[in-house]
Amino acid sequence: MVITGEPSGQNGIFGNDLATMLDPNQPLYRLAQRMPWNDLVVFLAKRYAANGRPSVPLRRMIGLTILKHLFDLSDEALVSTWQQNPYWQFFCGESHFQWVLPCDPSEMTRFRKRIGEEGCERILKASLEVQAAPVDVEERVVIDSTVQEKNITYPTFAKLDAKVAERCCRIAEREGIVLRQTYARTLPKLRIQARTHRHKNPKVRAKARKAERRIRTIARRLLRDLLRKMTPDQERRHAATLAAMGVVVRQTATPGSERMHSLHEPGVVCIAKGKPHKPYEFGTKVSIAVDPATGLVVGAHAMPGRQHDRASVPETLAQVTRLTGQVPKRAICDLGYRGKQMEGETRIITPATLTGTTGSTRKRLRRLLRRRQVVEATIGRMKALHGLGRNRLAGTIGDRLNVLLAAAGNNFRIWLRLFCVYWESTIESFILATWALLLGSARSTTGPLARG
Repeated sequence: MVITGEPSGQNGIFGNDLATMLDPNQPLYRLAQRMPWNDLVVFLAKRYAANGRPSVPLRRMIGLTILKHLFDLSDEALVSTWQQNPYWQFFCGESHFQWVLPCDPSEMTRFRKRIGEEGCERILKASLEVQAAPVDVEERVVIDSTVQEKNITYPTFAKLDAKVAERCCRIAEREGIVLRQTYARTLPKLRIQARTHRHKNPKVRAKARKAERRIRTIARRLLRDLLRKMTPDQERRHAATLAAMGVVVRQTATPGSERMHSLHEPGVVCIAKGKPHKPYEFGTKVSIAVDPATGLVVGAHAMPGRQHDRASVPETLAQVTRLTGQVPKRAICDLGYRGKQMEGETRIITPATLTGTTGSTRKRLRRLLRRRQVVEATIGRMKALHGLGRNRLAGTIGDRLNVLLAAAGNNFRIWLRLFCVYWESTIESFILATWALLLGSARSTTGPLARG
């Protein structure tokens, strides 16, 4: 594979190159010059074969992946905007303005699967390397957990049972199986009736619950009919889907029963957060580690299943060490991590640590715990601006990749914002110094010293 470095800067036969035409003080332009592109390309080139059809330039794919989560765009909107934006093209390594799409949108999905979790973690590490000052988390780091919601509809028994019935009909049509009945006209009417299961009128509510029971009966009937008529080869091809549909038609509201919240995303779990506006969230719990001094994310990973917060501490600290090369002395956490005091060389500090302390020790611990609030703003920013609030990447691998890339997008945005503040303050200082120089020279020619 040919490793693409920085743009050459040569003038083209049909006009000047992007490096000459664009504003060199634009933040994205400066970030493109500061990025460790060659290191990233060398690290990720191992995932590609040495022979075969040439791939899309790796520098371009890395740049597109960063831009996607920096501005929270879909794959289709990403490639369309790239075609119109010269700064984005320069960031991805183009020397001249391109009139065609950088790649097919589906190529982004294949690239994420190809680089995997290790490649996304390397991009997150690059977002820490570009910062103006080295990241220092040797003294303390803030750790918290949140829910990365999956892009699924709010699950109800009626919705899931209706999807089982529709999926059974789809599989039967694909495999050439003739079912006794498809209920193509009955199911839509029942779904409309089942929507009012929380209506204030008891009669309307009773009618909706009757429709829910009828939908479940239809789903079970179609599933049994499909299983009776399938051959062993057909069952093997659809084993995972049939197992998921079996869980859906068996699950009840009884606590402790087996749960399935989505047919196409079986890894989704229900997490009760106790929020008044959203008591339940459906997705995956993730752990976030933040540098309290800068707000940079120095660790981010998804936790499978219903893992407790304190069980994620070893993996989070190991990731912080991989990304920064430092082992934090203290980890500041909330009450969800109580019961754990030490993890290796790191002391876990929670509000429960204040119990039994007095004097200066208590004041010092309270000052440390106040810095824990920085992680809340970081999580809110990642959810609102970088795609953590609604994960649209498929599967459990999508959960792991999305949180890493959202963390990288947050770190790159912090660099862009700080660069803008620095550049504006530099220009303001230059203007004030120029005015002072001009006013000083004017005073020297018109003042009493000039006259004397």
